[in-house]
Amino acid sequence: MTITVTDFEKDSQGRTYTDVLSNPVFRAALDEALTFMQQPLVLQRMFDAELHHGRPALAGAVKELERQPAFLRAVQGRTREETPIRRLKMCFGVCCRLVMEAQTWRKTASDGSLAGVGDWFTRARHYAPPSP
Repeated sequence: MTITVTDFEKDSQGRTYTDVLSNPVFRAALDEALTFMQQPLVLQRMFDAELHHGRPALAGAVKELERQPAFLRAVQGRTREETPIRRLKMCFGVCCRLVMEAQTWRKTASDGSLAGVGDWFTRARHYAPPSP
């Protein structure tokens, strides 16, 4: 199953980000992020981040996500703490949740650090693997 921005818009949490979704540059960044996160090798890195490194799943993808052309266009000339950028980063977290849940992983109640992994993201949600 491929997850799209349309699925993001239908999600109960995703639909609360109309300000981000209405910005064409941010929407393109989300679309690119969803496509990127669903690649098999990226998914494996996200799983490995949780299973073997004790890091949030997003840690397995964040470095490359921050290098995606649409993300670079979205953050160009901005700082990490500007409200629109904070909201965009939260949307990336929702994208991660949608992708992980599609793989039958469950979100946990805890967040973990992304310090030292990327430049724009600092924390992300942890996920638990599917039950055997």
